[in-house]
Amino acid sequence: MSLGRRPPGRPRTRWRDYVSRLAWEHLGIPPDELEEVAGEREVWAAAPVTQPRISNLGPLPLGV
Repeated sequence: MSLGRRPPGRPRTRWRDYVSRLAWEHLGIPPDELEEVAGEREVWAAAPVTQPRISNLGPLPLGV
């Protein structure tokens, strides 16, 4: 293997593609509409909360 080359296999998933897939799977927002809907606060306020908010988890243990 030469230096500076990507290892063989499929390309890495881009962050934008990952977020688009999550929005489609969990919220039903098609990827082509995601940018348009991203600025609409009403859509996100009506979205079901599937993960706890970090602030609700309490303090982090020391040494983390």
